[in-house]
Amino acid sequence: MPRTGTSGKAARLVLRRQLEVARRGAELLSRKRQALLVEQRRLREVAAAATAKWSESVAEAERWLARAALLDSAGEAARVASYTERVPELTVAWEPLMGIVRPRIAGFEQGPVPHISSLGGSSALHYAALAYRLATRAAAEQAAAQIALERVSLELVTVARRTRAIERRLIPRHESDLAALELSLEETEREEAGRLRLLARRREAP
Repeated sequence: MPRTGTSGKAARLVLRRQLEVARRGAELLSRKRQALLVEQRRLREVAAAATAKWSESVAEAERWLARAALLDSAGEAARVASYTERVPELTVAWEPLMGIVRPRIAGFEQGPVPHISSLGGSSALHYAALAYRLATRAAAEQAAAQIALERVSLELVTVARRTRAIERRLIPRHESDLAALELSLEETEREEAGRLRLLARRREAP
């Protein structure tokens, strides 16, 4: 018996509608999957570029810090650092995309560049401070790109699972129910036609 809550021709209409909805759902999910695959490839490139930029920024900052360590005493570096303790302010915007939300760096404020030379620091320490500021922003951009990639990848897994469930279970079940119902209706119609022919012969008999 079809799982529609109805029977006969009404059940056939319900099953056909359910089958149509399931096929349409599978088609829409397939389109979403293709769009997400394109976005995933793009975000992989963005994340890779952001990671490379972050690594290069950190390496550059460490090079300048190593030079500053040769020119500035620990006391001078500590004194300069005491004037640069402001914590960066990061503003993240969450953008919707095909049922998910992903982060975007909407603002990043680190305050004015300290006048390190006037505080007794060397030019190497000045450039090290600038390099670490760039590395800090690069780290934030890399994190946002990685999170966006992870969310798109996770949504791809979810979409693929839903698509398989519809294509491998729901659609075949509706098709099987509809085929069984069609067969049952055909048998009922044949039986009804046979009864009508029998009644007609009896009425024609003398």
